[in-house]
Amino acid sequence: MRALQVDLEVSLINSLLDYKFVKMKNVQAVIFSIMVLAAPSVSLCQVAGGTVAEQQDYTFAMGLYRDGQYPIALQQFKSFINHYPGSHHIDEVTFLAGECLLQERMFDSALSYYQRVMEQFPGSHYFAQSELRSGEIYLQLKKLGKAERLLKNALANSGDNSVKGEASYKLGQLFVARGDYNNAIKYFDLTYQGYPKSEFADYAMYGAAWSYGKLSQFAESKKAFAALLADYPNTKLRADAVEKMGECDFFLANYREASNEFSNAISLTKNSEIVEPSLYYRGRAFMAVGEPDSAGISFEEYLDQFPSGDHSQEVRVLYSTILISARSDIPEALRLLAQIKPDDPMYFNARLETARAYEASGDRDSAESTLLQLASSSKAESQVARSYFELGKFYFQNKSYGQSQEAFLLASKYPALYAEAMKNAAVSAAAASDYANAKLYFLNAISKLKGAQSVKAHFDYAASLYASRDFAGAAQIYTTAADIAPTDSEKSQALYMAAESSYRAGMYKRATADYQEYLKSYPAGDHAESAALGIGYSLYFSDHFAEAAKTFQNFINRYPSSPMLSDAYLRMGDCYYYAKDFQRALDIYKSAASSFAGDTSAAYAWYQIGQTYFQLGQYTQSLSAFQFVIGKYASSYVAPEARYAIGWVYFSEKDYTDAISNFSRVTEDYPSSDVAARAIYSKGDSYYNSGNYESALINYRQLLEKYPTSQYVDNAIVGMQYCLTILGRTQEAERVIDDFVKNHPNLPNVDRIYYKKVEYALNQKHYPEAKRDLREFLAKFPHSALVPKSLYNLGNVEVHLGNSQEAIQDFRKLISTLPSSDYTTASQVKLAEIYSGETNYAKAEKLLNEAAAASNDYGTTAQVDLGKLYLQRGDTLRAESNLSKAALSQTDSVNDGDKAEAKVLLSGIYFDKGRVADAISLANSVAKTRDDIIGAEAQLHVAEYYCASGDSSDAVLAFLRVKYVFSSFPDMVARSQLGLARCLVKYGNISDAKSLLEEFIKERSPDAFTRTAREELNKLNSR
Repeated sequence: MRALQVDLEVSLINSLLDYKFVKMKNVQAVIFSIMVLAAPSVSLCQVAGGTVAEQQDYTFAMGLYRDGQYPIALQQFKSFINHYPGSHHIDEVTFLAGECLLQERMFDSALSYYQRVMEQFPGSHYFAQSELRSGEIYLQLKKLGKAERLLKNALANSGDNSVKGEASYKLGQLFVARGDYNNAIKYFDLTYQGYPKSEFADYAMYGAAWSYGKLSQFAESKKAFAALLADYPNTKLRADAVEKMGECDFFLANYREASNEFSNAISLTKNSEIVEPSLYYRGRAFMAVGEPDSAGISFEEYLDQFPSGDHSQEVRVLYSTILISARSDIPEALRLLAQIKPDDPMYFNARLETARAYEASGDRDSAESTLLQLASSSKAESQVARSYFELGKFYFQNKSYGQSQEAFLLASKYPALYAEAMKNAAVSAAAASDYANAKLYFLNAISKLKGAQSVKAHFDYAASLYASRDFAGAAQIYTTAADIAPTDSEKSQALYMAAESSYRAGMYKRATADYQEYLKSYPAGDHAESAALGIGYSLYFSDHFAEAAKTFQNFINRYPSSPMLSDAYLRMGDCYYYAKDFQRALDIYKSAASSFAGDTSAAYAWYQIGQTYFQLGQYTQSLSAFQFVIGKYASSYVAPEARYAIGWVYFSEKDYTDAISNFSRVTEDYPSSDVAARAIYSKGDSYYNSGNYESALINYRQLLEKYPTSQYVDNAIVGMQYCLTILGRTQEAERVIDDFVKNHPNLPNVDRIYYKKVEYALNQKHYPEAKRDLREFLAKFPHSALVPKSLYNLGNVEVHLGNSQEAIQDFRKLISTLPSSDYTTASQVKLAEIYSGETNYAKAEKLLNEAAAASNDYGTTAQVDLGKLYLQRGDTLRAESNLSKAALSQTDSVNDGDKAEAKVLLSGIYFDKGRVADAISLANSVAKTRDDIIGAEAQLHVAEYYCASGDSSDAVLAFLRVKYVFSSFPDMVARSQLGLARCLVKYGNISDAKSLLEEFIKERSPDAFTRTAREELNKLNSR
């Protein structure tokens, strides 16, 4: 079913998902936008809160949006949000900011605005629309779990049928993407039946019909396509639907009807995507009904229209088969077959047909040599076997039974051909009166290669894998055992253990399917309860919270006396909790707390009740729930967490006095708890936030003394240093780490703690102290894993202190003593910088070449620096080579900018070589993925490339993008405005260039850029 296997996302169904981009039609329109934005009378910098100003700014932003000027509109929406946070338009404006970003396919940024709508405006008309848009984005990004939750929420929450219709349609697409065609059909049906006026209704009918085809339910698929044509006679999908109906009939073996439908589809359209498969399948349909002449006409027409079509090589083989069978034009058949080259997937079949052609023409030697050549040269085992199989048939037809028997035996080595090849070997042996071998071959042909006797071995192997915790391997073997198990008891055990193994391996999607298969086959089996719960847990751990909650509810309904009932309740509550449906979570937790009051499950339920109230902002109820846990379940494992949570509630409300009191109770009541260290640290933070730095110091110090191995030690040390610095006791701040190391010299991570002293000095830019501390660290911990980092930082400190020779010595020491460290590569890069600064380019080049060969992050930095060095020397060829390596590096550079910088520099080389499209594409790949200075530089390059290459419209848009996307880099914006002015001059727009320069000079404080602008304006005025 080849044509129906096309991914739905690239079919006609997806055409309505693609967002259209409105491009400004000409430079004048863009310049008008610039001038309007610059005019003080409509600036968004007016007095906030004025109703007239607010409405004007709203009207202006909306006008830009409706005209499709999305980047500019986005900036206005952002400014509106900042200036009028209390406006009654704020939900709409926030939503439309997301829409602008969506038009630019800036999905992550768009999502942040839709998320803001959902968080801040739950009662808004745009709430469900934001869920819908977010779901659509996640669908495009293939994050199907998130997409499903949001689209289902939009479907449930919206009162707008257009939103519901679109949400249900997108859910259909989502399930198509998952390969879950039954659910896809469910939502496609909902779209056109529940929301028949939706703009997606006919596409949904098409999607449902298409999905039936994917399920091989061709009768249902055809029926659905017919319904689409009846209900929407003017649909744009008409020709496509007719063609798909033909495919349905083809796979239903209704070849006559199929051929008529394909002919009808061809008559309805000239669209090659429809005509091409129609001609192909029509030819095959005619072959199936025994009309080779009609098939030949269809194939001939196909090759005439689509000589390089998707099916062209197969059609050449099929058409040749017709010609050979009819012996009507063997030379033409050989000509067509010769067009299929060795690297083509159809080459093997073409050579088989070539052998048939030779035999049909009486050239038996060529036929035999062709088959022998295929058998000896084919690399695929299946093709070798097939070659020998065809050779066996050739010899048999020519009564060479001994050779025929030998060829079939060689073919039998391939399992898929075993039985058939053995049968033919038996026939060949019988024809040669070799009855003993004939009997042996017949027995082999009807026997199974692997039988039920291997089941026990499969179970034993799987059990050993499970015991060794190779759960993924165990799952695979249990699945095989289930397939070959001869009894229900063995099969059910294998299915259940396959599911358990998949679950333990973290393969939750597969575990879900395995548990479901078990329940479907053995609904009353010994493991039915566990399997039903297992489905819920698998969905829960794969973040399918809505489905998991439904599964747990079904478990509760079906097994009301199960010993695992409390698990089902609690996990169902957790599903709603993590899906942020806090009210429903609360109801479930309360039910669990009531139903299992005497169980430890109730302690967890009450604890989660407290957490849920906290999430809802109902702090009084939250505190009550946590207090109940402590009172009723004081010895439970959640009691310490509950006491800590009470402190955290107060901390969140900035009630530091009560927070401190409850954090203290944690350490008093539960001194051995894992929560105790965290409580002491949080107590210190509470004192710090309340300005009581002395008490904060006491608690941070207590943590260091009582829990020196705690994960919070590092943060406590930093907290102490901040407190002491604020109190003006900087020398004590520096001694904090010395004291800790002195008191705990044998801690396994004592070197890492001591290194905090270095980091403190570096963060304070106290370079002399940092130098001292680094040398002390290297003396105290000569074998620490941090030695390479220390030597590297020591060299950097010397650079900051202006001691280049000492820096060189430190870097050289690292390079010579620790050649395999990543910091060695970094030191080579730093040394090269020093030598470059001293104009010693030969040494710099040597070091950078050595560093560039390293397969670590700094190697990328070295390649970029080499590229810069070669550019500086005019060696473009070697510069391009090194920058290309850096740009294509699979590692992330240490500053996350090296690869991006390499691409920007490389784009300049491409442009200078006349590779304009490559230059623009490369620079764009940086500009559209970064919001830092490198991204701004890349965007400016894009604008300059467009301008220089004659694309004035795209140049203007690119210059404007610098201004609005990278507005946080004023110098880059200034360069872009000057570049825009020059570009306008180049293309004869002198008046607009003057206006732009005048406005630029007026708005900007005097500096080098305004001086340049004034000089260029004077030149234009003197023309």
